[in-house]
Amino acid sequence: MAGSAGTGLLLDLLRQLRSRGKVTFDPANPTFTSARRLNQGLAYNLVVSCLFYYFLAHSLNRLFGRTMIGTAPAFRSTMRPIALRRRLGRLLAGSVCVALFIAAGLLMAQMAEGR
Repeated sequence: MAGSAGTGLLLDLLRQLRSRGKVTFDPANPTFTSARRLNQGLAYNLVVSCLFYYFLAHSLNRLFGRTMIGTAPAFRSTMRPIALRRRLGRLLAGSVCVALFIAAGLLMAQMAEGR
C-alpha cells in the first residue's frame, strides 16, 4: 500500500492505527521502493514530489478535512522502452540458452554414436 498511496494517506492511516493501539516499528520487515520518480531529476523530486504532493497536499488535506490535492501522478506506462528492451533481452538470452542446450545434446549424441 505504501507504494501506491501518497504520504498524506499513509500518515492518516498511521494516525488511525494509533487510535486503535500501539504501533511498532519492525526493522526485519523489508520495504521495497521504486526509483521511477528519480528519472525526472532531483529538482523535480524535491520541489514537485516532496514539497507539493507530500508536504503541501498533506497539510491542506488535513486542514480542510478532505482531499484538496490528490496524490502524485503515476510514472507508469503500459510498456516503457526500457522494459521492452529488458523483455526482449531476456527472451533473446533464453533462446540462446535453449539453442546451446540443444546443440550440446546433439553433439553428445554424435559423440556417443561415434564410440
